Amino acid sequence: MWTQSGEPDLDAEVLFDDQVFVVAGQHNKWLGRRKLALAELVDEHWLLAPVDSDPGSPVFAIFHALGLEVPRAAVVSYSLNVRTSLLATGRFLAIIPASVWRFGSTPSALKVLPCALPPSVQPVAITTLKNRMLSPTAKLFIERAREVAGTLAKGKPREPVKRRPKG
Repeated sequence: MWTQSGEPDLDAEVLFDDQVFVVAGQHNKWLGRRKLALAELVDEHWLLAPVDSDPGSPVFAIFHALGLEVPRAAVVSYSLNVRTSLLATGRFLAIIPASVWRFGSTPSALKVLPCALPPSVQPVAITTLKNRMLSPTAKLFIERAREVAGTLAKGKPREPVKRRPKG
């Protein structure tokens, strides 16, 4: 969720505030450093989502908060699989949410770079249409999402979901 201002036809419930990291593959040349400034990485090969260069996007806000222009993307894609595969080569950098890094398909292939970023709030929210009835499946999904988000917000390890007895 990029903005706290709501759409008139939508209800949004923020589940937790995510943070972002600069990540690279295990063989990236920047991994040996103890401390990095984002300005040092601007000329690297970046993987960006199509909206990352747009004003209002979290990535745009991070670079501009440091007085930097958003770098030119070497690859532009929304696909997590494409981005993860390319990052794993060690030739690219990306800014991704902590939740994506933690729960992505191959987090062990990606490493967080020691790059200080300006504080930013990245709300993760459930968005539903106002005045619309949710299906039982949607209600169950939202209930479980709230449980998982609650453990993420508290920094606790995720517990298995307890199933209710049928009947």
